[in-house]
Amino acid sequence: MSAEVARLVELLNSADVATRQLALTELEDVLDDSALEPLLVAARDSDATVRELAIVLLDELGDPRGIGAIVASLGDDAERVRLAAAAAVRDSRAPEAVDLLLKNLTHPLAEVRAASVAGLREHRAARAEAPLVALLRDESVEVRGQAVVALGHLRSEHSISALRERLGDADPIVRRLAIGALDYARTVEVNVALIGLLADSDWRVRADASKQLAKHGNVAAAPGLAALLGDHQWQVRKEAANALAEVAGLAHAVQLLPLLEDSVADVRRAAAAALGKLHASFAVERIERLLKDLDSEVVKAARRALTQLSNRSATH
Repeated sequence: MSAEVARLVELLNSADVATRQLALTELEDVLDDSALEPLLVAARDSDATVRELAIVLLDELGDPRGIGAIVASLGDDAERVRLAAAAAVRDSRAPEAVDLLLKNLTHPLAEVRAASVAGLREHRAARAEAPLVALLRDESVEVRGQAVVALGHLRSEHSISALRERLGDADPIVRRLAIGALDYARTVEVNVALIGLLADSDWRVRADASKQLAKHGNVAAAPGLAALLGDHQWQVRKEAANALAEVAGLAHAVQLLPLLEDSVADVRRAAAAALGKLHASFAVERIERLLKDLDSEVVKAARRALTQLSNRSATH
């Protein structure tokens, strides 16, 4: 232990809270392994700020022996300490953390369960899969959402069915997270569920489902996507147009024409791009009108679409 570290560690024994806080602040600049034990003691200090600073320093130190104190602090009475511990848990790569985090999945506080799931997500531990699946039915929206994301990171075929069920979760946030988590799944059942979400009551869910279906390239989604071209939310209209470019044929391309005159520039741009990708030669005249659009990005999209259509004509 260096003389400076020893001096600061001694100050951690002071009865004055401000002195202990200052000692930890200065300790950050000279931190080394010899500070581990004093930091473990400070993590149990009566002052919340001292505990918070100690957790932050334990995180920076990165010693696996400190992970127990960090995980224990997820249940601290002070929110600032819990937040510091949650951040530290997400940063930790110590193998010892997995067992401690798994034990916390049954903690009475939803905040602690959620933070523990977030930590497990970063470890991508296969043995956490079953406990995470169980948390998909947790009463807390935050916990269910974190469990969905963590399982999405594991990308296990065994979790697809459980994640698919969350597409019907009562909370739109969880439904949206489930859409993203199932990015790796291309099963018929998942596609059917995603198509069903095109009629979801939450416009963000409809938009996310459209984007995911575009990645899946399922032509069965075309009718549902075409129906969204008249959605009252412009973001949904834009994503539906983008998706149709990936899954539809000329039969649905004609339904994109009204969007070339949409009041929102992003929608006009998406419609032009989609018509170009779909080789909709019947739309040339309508797309040419966009060359005079006031939005420069719309003009660029129109030019690209016209080039695509021109190249298509030249090869046929």
